Amino acid sequence: MANLGGNLNLRFKHYFRKFEFLEKNFSKNYFEIKKIIKNQKEKLKIILESLNENKNRWQKRLKEYLKQEEKKLLLASPYLKLKQGYTITEDQFGKIIKDPSKLKVSQEIITKFFKGQVVSKIKKIRR
Repeated sequence: MANLGGNLNLRFKHYFRKFEFLEKNFSKNYFEIKKIIKNQKEKLKIILESLNENKNRWQKRLKEYLKQEEKKLLLASPYLKLKQGYTITEDQFGKIIKDPSKLKVSQEIITKFFKGQVVSKIKKIRR
């Protein structure tokens, strides 16, 4: 019986040592994992800030690009040409006339000005 008590005592001591070892490892691992998580959160914060800065930079560039393209479109607008004193001439179907050889005598054409339009009938074509 004394032998059994001593044997149990040794086993308990062994289990307690093992438990202490596991507890230390768990504690050590817990703090390492906590440290890793903290570092990863900091890295993620930096990445998110960088992404936000890049997003803002790209939005600014895109707005500038769109403004430039809008200016180009306004400068190329046929209405701007009309405002400058030019006219746009179309046939009866609304097709812009670029070459008088496509026209026929007595055909009606529409000439658009900035402030209105006139309908004309072709009498003579000079080439």
